[in-house]
Amino acid sequence: MKKQMFIVIFIISLSLFLLSCAKKNKAQEGNSKKEDGKNYIIFVNADSPDENKMYSIEVESKDKKSIYQKNVLNAAGIDGKIAVLSEEKGKTGLYTINADGSGKVAVLKDFPIKNSYVSWSPDKKKITFAARKTGDKSDEIYYVETDENKGPVKVTDDGLTDADPKFSNSGET
Repeated sequence: MKKQMFIVIFIISLSLFLLSCAKKNKAQEGNSKKEDGKNYIIFVNADSPDENKMYSIEVESKDKKSIYQKNVLNAAGIDGKIAVLSEEKGKTGLYTINADGSGKVAVLKDFPIKNSYVSWSPDKKKITFAARKTGDKSDEIYYVETDENKGPVKVTDDGLTDADPKFSNSGET
């Protein structure tokens, strides 16, 4: 009888724990809505062979707007903010902009990146990316803090091709 009661209490406790974790993760997921309450999709389009531009399209009305005209290599959005990796005048930079294209802020200028993917942390304080710096034999994982003027922090240095980094929903590993 004690064993059965223990099993029932254990199952109920485990269920409550898993339910609380699911709610916590759901609350921390990025929202694709801007302040106007509308859903937007951000995408990159190659208008010409040498120039990629970024666009925003409102889901319901399908209104398309060009929001970044430089050569966009990669972008990722969270809660109305976009991290943009672009190449301007042969130099690669990481910028943040608002979903409407305003408020451009340089996070990293002239970082010698050959290839990269970008991703936000859930708290919007860090951007992670895979990069192959000039002279490196492989892509490595880096992150940079968006609100501080510090350089990138190299997370991996294993000589293997590390790609597509993402923070967990909780921001923890």
